[in-house]
Amino acid sequence: MTISKAELRSRAADKKDLRWLQKRCAGQSPKQIAKEEGASFHTISKVTNDIRKADLAHSPGANVAAAYWPDGRGVR
Repeated sequence: MTISKAELRSRAADKKDLRWLQKRCAGQSPKQIAKEEGASFHTISKVTNDIRKADLAHSPGANVAAAYWPDGRGVR
C-alpha cells in the first residue's frame, strides 16, 4: 500500500495542528506559538479554537473542556 502525496500533506498538516494544540493546552499563547512556528497569530488562534470547538461539540456531557485553555470569558 502506498500513500499519496495528498495523504502525506494532510498527515503533515494534522501533525502541525496537533503540535499547535498541544502547545496551547500547555499554556502557550497563540502569539508565542506563532513566533516559534513561523505562522500568523490569527492562523494559530483559528486552528486551535476550531479544534477545541469541534471537540466540545462532539463530546456532550463529557468534561473535555478541562483539557483546554479557558475561553475569552475564563470558562474551560
